[in-house]
Amino acid sequence: MATFKTEMVIPACGCLPPSRASAVVSWLAPLLGGQVVNSTRGCTPCLVTPTHAWSEIELPKSRCYLMLGGQTSAFRDRADSAFRLVLHDTTYRHWSRERGSLSYRGLLLHDPITLSAAHRALLRAIILHGDRPEFPPNPQDSFERATDQDTDLSPIFLELPPVEFEFTDRAVAGMITAYTRTFWLYRMSSFLLGQKPGMNCVVTALLFGYSPSSLLRLSTASHNHTRARAAELNHAWERRIGPMLSEARGFFRERVVEDQPGRPWWRRLLGSGERWVQLSFQQQIDWFGEAYIMEVLSPLKQALVQMDAGIEAVWESEFRLVNLVLNQLGDQLGAELAQVRDGCDAESIVEQLLFCPDWRETRFWQQRSLEQELSGGEILKQTEIAIRKMVYWRAAHEIRRS
Repeated sequence: MATFKTEMVIPACGCLPPSRASAVVSWLAPLLGGQVVNSTRGCTPCLVTPTHAWSEIELPKSRCYLMLGGQTSAFRDRADSAFRLVLHDTTYRHWSRERGSLSYRGLLLHDPITLSAAHRALLRAIILHGDRPEFPPNPQDSFERATDQDTDLSPIFLELPPVEFEFTDRAVAGMITAYTRTFWLYRMSSFLLGQKPGMNCVVTALLFGYSPSSLLRLSTASHNHTRARAAELNHAWERRIGPMLSEARGFFRERVVEDQPGRPWWRRLLGSGERWVQLSFQQQIDWFGEAYIMEVLSPLKQALVQMDAGIEAVWESEFRLVNLVLNQLGDQLGAELAQVRDGCDAESIVEQLLFCPDWRETRFWQQRSLEQELSGGEILKQTEIAIRKMVYWRAAHEIRRS
């Protein structure tokens, strides 16, 4: 038997435009665990939708329960770029912290249903072919990101095809089509329109209740390819990329010894008479920027290309200004800088911070609208984000093609 939680806690509200479509949504929302209410935020009507759900599967002979749900994948670029089907999902362990996101009343699945052969086939596939999370000694040296549920109840998971869905709390279309047994049509039409169908834990619960065979097809289609590629990247990252990034921490320093012309060479050996200078973030960039390109970015590029030759083209597109510096193409660099406001509007955040004469003029900073000053570690942080992104999307598209 499979049962579903019945407690309802109202999460955040999303505005609905007044239209005939809104009337349909107002009718369907209660069936999916949602509500249409008058909002205090100034928009009426307002749609309240559930974002987390899981299925409890009772095993009568052992009097035990299995829990099946969804989870953001650790093999991802962003939180919305990959999703996995999880057995022993542990969302309930975070109930007190996420009460505003949990909603189960309705779904028309809260009554017990008999497990069919398709339900059993899905559970069997997860148990026989699913993977468990691995925990490296230093999480920073692993390509895969940790998730908040990895250490709870040792979950077993199957990966859904990477970048095929968008994991979003407000996957209303996915919920409705999963409930009405037309998710396959929604998925196909989304692809034809060049969009990604929305997926979340509630969609997973609905599909498990009404169409477990579709979940089985989705999760087994690319699971083995995804896990094999993830293992390769984890190994390469742990062996080369992670240590290089760790070694680069602290490359930009706030205090340096000021050069003093005329000081005898032997005083430098003795360390006497040194004068320390405090550097602002911009001064750190001016002091260490060129060395960062030569001593950090250049070796990282070489390591990534050795790991995957196809990344070179992606790198050159992401770091156009850096490549011109590495190739000593001064004339082209000047022309390129003129097109991106001296680097302030460069495509890469790393290049914006390295090249823009004033980091407060970068497009990155102006979009953030914050007051506090950045630290030198921001450049390495953005470098790691950019590298993870290009590695993930290369791998994800390879998996889809295979």
